Amino acid sequence: MNTSKTFAVFFVLFLAFISSTNAHLSLVAPKRRGSDEGTMTEAPCGGFSVVNTAAISDFPVTDGVATTKFEDGNGMMYFNYAPTSDGPFMPVSDNVTINVPEGSNDGAQFQTNITLSLANAKVGDSGVLQAIYNSTSGNTTWYQCADIKVVNAKVSADARAIGADMLASLIFSFASLLMIL
Repeated sequence: MNTSKTFAVFFVLFLAFISSTNAHLSLVAPKRRGSDEGTMTEAPCGGFSVVNTAAISDFPVTDGVATTKFEDGNGMMYFNYAPTSDGPFMPVSDNVTINVPEGSNDGAQFQTNITLSLANAKVGDSGVLQAIYNSTSGNTTWYQCADIKVVNAKVSADARAIGADMLASLIFSFASLLMIL
């Protein structure tokens, strides 16, 4: 076997290895600090250790939802929270099984329930939400972080609608009273 054929075989094997370990984790919401596949294996925040003050997102202390996207990959993902990038990070979600076949056209989005109060976070705190993905192929761990401000639990759409109806009724009653007087 000549050198160019040997190189071609090893190159193809190398590409197959890289594609099997590459899941293309992307923290969609809350907004991530940054993303660089070359540094994504660096704990704790995938090579982005500086707070992104332009991208601090409000995030509810309970009933929060984080959205991630995977182009492909198999493994386990979970979320942690810490008051700073230096930790200590504490778990705030259940484990999520990721199974996105290689070659998927659009990949897949995953929504994960987050409960920051599990890490003793309180309304008004600022901190770091950390996404960790452990690939079952290639034993690779990837990290991404988002800078967040802890706010009250989100209000459901139904509760907002009820509040809007009550406000509309109050305004109508007040306007009617003014017309009578």
